[in-house]
Amino acid sequence: MKTIKCFEVMGNTDTTEGRGPMKVVARFSNKEEATKYVRSGAYSEWCVMGYQSNDDIKNIREATITVLDSVDELVLLKKENLKASALAKLTDAERKALGF
Repeated sequence: MKTIKCFEVMGNTDTTEGRGPMKVVARFSNKEEATKYVRSGAYSEWCVMGYQSNDDIKNIREATITVLDSVDELVLLKKENLKASALAKLTDAERKALGF
């Protein structure tokens, strides 16, 4: 299993009115390159009516991607996430009573 931190650039799927859902159109290893792309003319295909603005910089988000090597890792990851979610709901006293 590998965990990769990256910067995702989002683009609007409805370039006519700008009411469409946003989708990931590119991923970069650093924010500088993501910003460079959003400021470039190449990004205009994802802007409403092709118009780029200073607000487009808001379409960059930090993300973490997990790449799994096997189905067993997926099953284990789901179990661990479920356990963490359940433990997060317990009070300190409840965690102590359960030995955590």
